[in-house]
Amino acid sequence: MKGGSSKGKEPVIDVDDLSPRSKRTRSLTRVYDPNKFRSYIAFQTYENFFREASLLVERAVDQPSLLETKIPKWFTTKD
Repeated sequence: MKGGSSKGKEPVIDVDDLSPRSKRTRSLTRVYDPNKFRSYIAFQTYENFFREASLLVERAVDQPSLLETKIPKWFTTKD
């Protein structure tokens, strides 16, 4: 029915997007480069958690435009 509400309809989930990633083996781990990392632990953290993480796209925000939102209050409570 055109123009009807979506109430009661099941959301469609693409199962291909939810398929598990294959785990990396130690043989695929890159070599520690002290010119790129401050420590070996920082290198390991990058390899284990951040190397395959999705990128988060950020953008600049004009701070005065936030004054009429709740965001400044949230930051005030967090110091």
